[in-house]
Amino acid sequence: MKEFYNKDHSKPTSQGTALINQIKESPLLDRINPTCEGCGQNHSYLIHKKKVYEGNKNFFRLLVPRKTRYYISCPQCSFVMELDYDEYQALKIIADQNQIRGKS
Repeated sequence: MKEFYNKDHSKPTSQGTALINQIKESPLLDRINPTCEGCGQNHSYLIHKKKVYEGNKNFFRLLVPRKTRYYISCPQCSFVMELDYDEYQALKIIADQNQIRGKS
């Protein structure tokens, strides 16, 4: 998942937090393991959205449109999983609700 990390090897800004028990309730999110595959934590995942460039980064950077990719990451280790758009949307709704309720 080299594309996931920023140039300084940090994680991109989080779009919110989804708790594992909330993820388990959605059939759309069955693909997401209820425990982190990297460290085994079972509390939450961070949600990320990142624009990535296609092609030669030096010459075509301004000419080639960027793609948007969606990820979840473990807040405790380096585990990252790419999501499809529907999974991202479902998780974003959960994260927005958590932010309103003060759970994030």
